[in-house]
Amino acid sequence: MIFILTNFPKGIFKEANYNEVYGIGADRYICAHEYIHNNSHSFGIDEAFEVLSKTSREDTQCSIVYEPLKNEIYIGFKKDLGKNGKFLLCKKQSNHWMDF
Repeated sequence: MIFILTNFPKGIFKEANYNEVYGIGADRYICAHEYIHNNSHSFGIDEAFEVLSKTSREDTQCSIVYEPLKNEIYIGFKKDLGKNGKFLLCKKQSNHWMDF
């Protein structure tokens, strides 16, 4: 299961094909859509960070990937998205950092 959050206003293009959108961020939206579509058969954490890397801007401070089935959040900082921290969401204890 994959959830994707974007700051691109896709809602105003409901009737348009993905490659017909325009405006600020349209190029990144199209790039992300194509990468996800072409890799949907084996899309995981590594592919998620790859698409974020392909669509990040120079002023991107961090990128976040959430894996709902494991209840894990991965955070990559700045442009070095290959090195990311893992944040575990737990039911009975406070959240903590691991492998970071």
